[in-house]
Amino acid sequence: MQAKVSFTQKVKEEICSLSFSDEHLRALLSAFIRINGSLQLNSQRPQIVVKTESAKTAKFIYHSVERVYGLTCRFSYMKTMNFRKRLTFNVIIDEGEYLLDDLEISFLEGKISKNIVYTDDMLSGYISGAFLAAGSCNSPKKSNYHLEFCLRDENFAKWFAKLLIRCKLTEFSPKVVERREKYVVYLKKSQQIVDLLSLMGAT
Repeated sequence: MQAKVSFTQKVKEEICSLSFSDEHLRALLSAFIRINGSLQLNSQRPQIVVKTESAKTAKFIYHSVERVYGLTCRFSYMKTMNFRKRLTFNVIIDEGEYLLDDLEISFLEGKISKNIVYTDDMLSGYISGAFLAAGSCNSPKKSNYHLEFCLRDENFAKWFAKLLIRCKLTEFSPKVVERREKYVVYLKKSQQIVDLLSLMGAT
C-alpha cells in the first residue's frame, strides 16, 4: 500500500521542481545548509554533510550545488529502525570551507548575512531553503491551518522571524515559541500562509 503524501511533502516537491536563477539557488543553499548541515573532518579535509529525509530534496540540493559551484557531491544514506522505519539521506560536499565562506554561513552565530538576502529573489530563495530544511504546513482544509519552521538555534530562529517581518513583498507576523528543545517560527493567519507559499513559488 502506497503511503499518503502529506501537504508538506507536496509543497516541498513543488519547490524542488521549479526553475530558479543562480542567485536564488545560492540563497536557498545558504539557508538549507545552515539549518540541516554540519562541518566535519575527513582525513583532515573539511566536508559539509547535509541531511534530509526526502530523496527528492537531497537530489535537488545535490544538483543545485553542482550547478552553482561546479562541485561534485556524494550521496550516502542511513536507515533507522525505531517505531517507524525511515531513511536519512546525506549530501556530502568536499569543499566545505569554501562553500561556507561564499554562502556566509556560521554554525555558531544566529545572524543571517544581509549579502545573502539583499534582493527579493534571494529573500524568496532563503525562505524556500529554510522550508525545505525545516518547514511544515498542514492542509488548508484543516481547522488548525498553520505553517512553521522548526529550528535548533534560538538566535537563528529570532533572526529568521525578523527576516519574515522585514519582507517588503507582503506582511508577515510570525511568532517564536520553544517546543521540545527546538525553536518554532510559525504563522497562523491564512492569508499570510498563502502569501508565504506563493513567495516560495508553491502556488
